[in-house]
Amino acid sequence: MQFLPWILSGLGLALFLEGSPYFLFPGRMRKRLAYMSELPVSTLRWSGIIEALIGVLLVGLAVHFSA
Repeated sequence: MQFLPWILSGLGLALFLEGSPYFLFPGRMRKRLAYMSELPVSTLRWSGIIEALIGVLLVGLAVHFSA
């Protein structure tokens, strides 16, 4: 199984999903970032770990069902 196409596809999708809101809604993103800058570090850390775990789970499911 070749992993390079999976890695590049995943990276491309992540960059697309991360960049689209800044392109489509720059004013809202500025407000959202200002709001997030005032959140406690622990809240940001927990939301980050939860999102990372969901991402790992989705990648695992994709690999499992593609085999």
